[in-house]
Amino acid sequence: RADGAAVTPYAARKWLKGDSIPTQEKVHILARWLGVSASWLRFGEEKENLRSDVTIVAGPSTADINLLRDFNLLSDDERRLVLDFVKLLGERHRLKENET
Repeated sequence: RADGAAVTPYAARKWLKGDSIPTQEKVHILARWLGVSASWLRFGEEKENLRSDVTIVAGPSTADINLLRDFNLLSDDERRLVLDFVKLLGERHRLKENET
């Protein structure tokens, strides 16, 4: 969520798969999050300098891409099950971190 506008994982997945295109509002939100210009997100061309306070990180690994590809093959029920399991594990790890 940014400035009251949500970007859901479902919407992002549709953009990545090419099933839909984000609205201009969402492009601007993503650009702010990533520290790049909206123009760069739209066209891949940078007319302005990148923000200097942003750390550039590597993109997804091959393993990450393969995992997402496999996840997209699952049925809606299977996806919900996987997401619930990941959330449960995340909560468990956060609780352990808070105990230390």
